[in-house]
Amino acid sequence: MLGAGLVSTTSTPWVQAPARRYSRSPRWSPGRSAARFSDRVGPKVISLISLAGIVSLAYIVGQQPPEGILTGVTFILMAAAMGLGMGAVFAWIGPSTPKDKVGAVTGVVAAAGGLGGDFPPLVMGATCNAETNSYALGLWLLVIVGAAALVVAGMLRDARPGAKV
Repeated sequence: MLGAGLVSTTSTPWVQAPARRYSRSPRWSPGRSAARFSDRVGPKVISLISLAGIVSLAYIVGQQPPEGILTGVTFILMAAAMGLGMGAVFAWIGPSTPKDKVGAVTGVVAAAGGLGGDFPPLVMGATCNAETNSYALGLWLLVIVGAAALVVAGMLRDARPGAKV
């Protein structure tokens, strides 16, 4: 019979594997680490550190340094700061939201983050100077928006119980 034996319990190791806890997400990620760190230090502090890192690194890259390893490392550090901020924002939701609304608020924040991931590339493409192959204007806009977010986050209350503003 054609195809007989193609799917058997002896040829599929996942069927015979002992029952273990499998996670769809990696055991370590910058967002997860930021959330754990935020639990210890406080999500407001981590958000402020993240935003300050994004603003300062975007400022450095906005100065149009020569291409090379240093510029690449600056972009990687900026991406890490963004991941740190993402973890801090999600850590901020739990203590600052009513228990029955945490799921809905997390979904809205995740959706806003998804839109936020689509919007900056469009702005960077629209502000690209084709003659000089420069994205400086888009990076300066990132500095301005990041600085504004830094000010707003600084004015928000800390979500931890008993924490001082």
